[in-house]
Amino acid sequence: MTMLDSGYSEAAASLFIWVADKTLGGVKKAFGWSWDQVAWAKAQDRYDAEIIRQHGTIRIFGQTTPKPLREIYTDVFVLDTPTAHRRFGPEQLAVHLWNEERGLPFRHAERKPGIGLLDSGTQFFLLGKPGAGKTTFLKYLAVREARRGAWGRSLGKLPIFVPLRQYADAGKSLFDFIVDQFDVCHFPGNAAPFVDALLASGKALVLFDGLDEVAKSDAEDRRGAVTAELMTFARTYSRCHILITCRIAAIDTTLDDGFTYLEMADFVPEQVDHFVRAWFLDADALDVSARLAQEMLDELARPDHAGIRDLGRSPLLLTLLCLNYAETLTFPARRVEIYEEALDALLKKWDSSRQIRRGGLYKTLSLGRKRQMFARIAYDAFARSEIVFPQASLEAWLKAYLVNVPELPAAVDIDAEAVLQEIVAQHGIFAEQARHLFSFAHLTFQEYYAASYVAESMNAGVLDTLLAHVTDAKWREVFLLTASLLPDATMFLERMLRAVNGMAMQATRVKALVQVIGERAGESQAGYIQPAIRLHYFARALDFDRDRDREVDLARAIARALDFDFARAIAHDLYFASALDRARDIALARDLALHLDLAIARDLARDLDFARARALVSLQKDLVVRCRQQGRVALHDALAAIQVPADSAEPAVCQVYADALAATVDASGELAAYRRLQDETEALVETERSLLASMDENDSRLMEEYMAATRFFHDCLQVAYTADRRAIEDRILTLPD
Repeated sequence: MTMLDSGYSEAAASLFIWVADKTLGGVKKAFGWSWDQVAWAKAQDRYDAEIIRQHGTIRIFGQTTPKPLREIYTDVFVLDTPTAHRRFGPEQLAVHLWNEERGLPFRHAERKPGIGLLDSGTQFFLLGKPGAGKTTFLKYLAVREARRGAWGRSLGKLPIFVPLRQYADAGKSLFDFIVDQFDVCHFPGNAAPFVDALLASGKALVLFDGLDEVAKSDAEDRRGAVTAELMTFARTYSRCHILITCRIAAIDTTLDDGFTYLEMADFVPEQVDHFVRAWFLDADALDVSARLAQEMLDELARPDHAGIRDLGRSPLLLTLLCLNYAETLTFPARRVEIYEEALDALLKKWDSSRQIRRGGLYKTLSLGRKRQMFARIAYDAFARSEIVFPQASLEAWLKAYLVNVPELPAAVDIDAEAVLQEIVAQHGIFAEQARHLFSFAHLTFQEYYAASYVAESMNAGVLDTLLAHVTDAKWREVFLLTASLLPDATMFLERMLRAVNGMAMQATRVKALVQVIGERAGESQAGYIQPAIRLHYFARALDFDRDRDREVDLARAIARALDFDFARAIAHDLYFASALDRARDIALARDLALHLDLAIARDLARDLDFARARALVSLQKDLVVRCRQQGRVALHDALAAIQVPADSAEPAVCQVYADALAATVDASGELAAYRRLQDETEALVETERSLLASMDENDSRLMEEYMAATRFFHDCLQVAYTADRRAIEDRILTLPD
């Protein structure tokens, strides 16, 4: 039997009985309320049960089946200083947004746990971005009180949940609207005196949700009227705990001095972790759901997913990420697909999913016009290296766009400040980071919209501006997103490759190295594609004298630039690894397709510490798997037939085992092409090393930038559509025509 089924108990009777007996006194009989204590306790049971029924589950955006609130709820944190009250310089904000971890919010105010919020006062105004979790937090507080301690410490007050949009549409006074909610308790007649006494005694927790959802139009300021009624209510029943939620920038009036202004804090990594695990939780398949959650978190942590982590600071957008991962078990290489879905949710679906209709001039803009406007602002600001905008500047940019929209003939008289407030309140595309200083809510949004502008414009001036930043890490996502967005990126890729290859022309020794490698690769008889051979030559040339510090630093820098799977990028069957460590360790092996693996079997197996039987066994298994995957049936069968030594085998036994692996690989003939490539490389290495050794500090810096830009180009090529892919690949690591 649960607490709510237990009938007459101290916990169940504490509020209704207290109010009826201590506060109403003889009024009970005057209104015919002759209930005994058991009846009062049952009435509270029914009331609390109804609160739990209405608010104990939550329908997650994008899902049709609601989840129990307790399962999905993630601890809330609030900021003690709302954004509109902070005072920072634009430089300080910009440094954070450019340089800090993309998944972390700006530490602009003290983060306080929401769970203890109501212990610090009685009247609160809680602001938050769209989808920040305001309603979920209020529901949690209501159900926590209705659970009477089962969810931890509570105030011991009766929760009253008031959706302000429903109240505004009901055509009743605020007090009468609250009284109607007590019908579930089957009061015999008018419950108004009881509710008035309950509120006057301070025994209620009154939760007003969604002030921003109250309609506001030029004809009627219903929101202002509701705000005034809330202030009257707060003054009349000042002993109650009162909490009002509203979207940031949707309120343009000041509440009474008794209200403490707070703001919902963005998620930090610990909250993201908890939310993802809760989202995937399936009581009928705990192991599977836990594994899926961990896999998503691991994927989210990848260095190339910084932009996606940036979105995860918002509960709404983190929900979208969970939905996306659950469908595909990965995040798409074309991250624009996720960004487009996130922006679509903010611009269209979030309000419509909650049946919210907005007023104001901004609503008359089509979705396409809104996107155009954001794209123009994002690109122009990025071109000026600006990601933090004074409010006056942002309003001027908005107006400059709107006055040229033919659908808005009266835009010359537009109130740009009101438009900005509507954008912040409705979508959260922009965010006020400090008093009168705005940015895009996520740097990812500005990068996406800037790329959209480039992709839609594609004129010489825009391309020249973009390509001037080919070595600027701040523009990395804009390049990648532009490549993804273009229906045919051929011209963009050709211009970018020309700019990258042109970097080698800026230093004589770098140019000479690229030229020599290109000529030798053209003479190669190894049979591999040209860009793969050129890259192999570069990688082998870097493995030289370790005693000279400058050379070692250069080698390491360029090795980092080459530290990626180039086969997947340019040839699909040729895998490179730049191994600067000459220690003959099995970890030396990265893939030069199957060929490099087989070479390792031959070269390393003879020289390894043969007591490491496990390492050799692991190598054999890997070779067998790769042979099977690539259809090398004969070699697969031969390798699989070699007897595996015991872990405790003597070195001589391991030597025989290693020799057998090497002999099997040698006999296969699979290494003929790679042997030719190795021989050709050895003939070139001394020339390369001589050129590298003669490079000064400026040459070394340029070489590092050139290799990093080449890798960056490959990343753009990987997410772009082009019908000339092979022709473009063939010009990687060459001098421009």
